[in-house]
Amino acid sequence: MQREDWTKGFVIEACRGVQGCPHRAVDGAKLARGLRQALEALAPAERIKAKLGPAGVIRAHDCFRVSLSCCPNGCSRPQIADIGFIGAAEVGVTHEPCLQCGACLEACRENALSLNADGPNLDEKLCLRCGACAKACPSGSLAVTHTGWRAMLGGRLGRHPGLAQELPGLLTESEAVALAVRCLTLHLDQARRGERFGALLERLDSAQRRQLGLI
Repeated sequence: MQREDWTKGFVIEACRGVQGCPHRAVDGAKLARGLRQALEALAPAERIKAKLGPAGVIRAHDCFRVSLSCCPNGCSRPQIADIGFIGAAEVGVTHEPCLQCGACLEACRENALSLNADGPNLDEKLCLRCGACAKACPSGSLAVTHTGWRAMLGGRLGRHPGLAQELPGLLTESEAVALAVRCLTLHLDQARRGERFGALLERLDSAQRRQLGLI
């Protein structure tokens, strides 16, 4: 994983997918650059230091944690970050004839695929949108139809751990960056000293979260 300097007031942890991991569902290099530029523009370090007081020194637990994982394997642990992004590749059945080779079944770790005489069937409830089946299919019967980013909010460890909650749908890169900016801005504006972003979200009612696009 790649880790940013936490003295900036935020940390971006990225998996190897930004460098070309063969398991990645989406290339995360562009999103990583966009997140870094947008969050640096908010100058979070100065605002965090102001909350800590004159003798305040930013420590690792004071910074806002962003995680970027380019596939559902989640090597950068997006489920326990303040905000996490997971790359997703939606797969569809095409009109190309199926060879009945079973390569897609071997590639799918979730048992989300079955084969019949007409070709593959995909169970969307089981599919994690990793795209491995489409990569393995030699005939093109399965193909990636759409890619994007799943968003996870409010994960944390520590004394009161909790897994992040996933927002519905998939985000584009620009939407993911905009969401991260809203979340960090909210954290800087409203978080109490030492409060994790997940705890802050728990203090907001559903109307407030909906207004901020966090539900």
